[in-house]
Amino acid sequence: MTKLVKEGKSENDVVAAKPFADLDAKWAPTELASTNFIRVVYIRSPQRRHAPTVVKRNLPQELRADEDLVATAEKIAAHLIERRANHRPSRNPRPAA
Repeated sequence: MTKLVKEGKSENDVVAAKPFADLDAKWAPTELASTNFIRVVYIRSPQRRHAPTVVKRNLPQELRADEDLVATAEKIAAHLIERRANHRPSRNPRPAA
């Protein structure tokens, strides 16, 4: 799985590759359970740096041609992904009001 992520494969590509196929018979009662597990591992993978993919997938088509806009959006997305990866939740969250 790590190899696929480092190669920059998308989430759907990783799911299609079935990186845990040899383990499915032991612990995944259904195909859906296997797919969901792969997706969770992919999303939580620290090697994943997919900001450009996220930006290109979510920008409206007419904005994708503006290279400066795309580059800026990719930098912001990469920063947010890095920040989220380093976020440590508080041990004493504020009580709900």
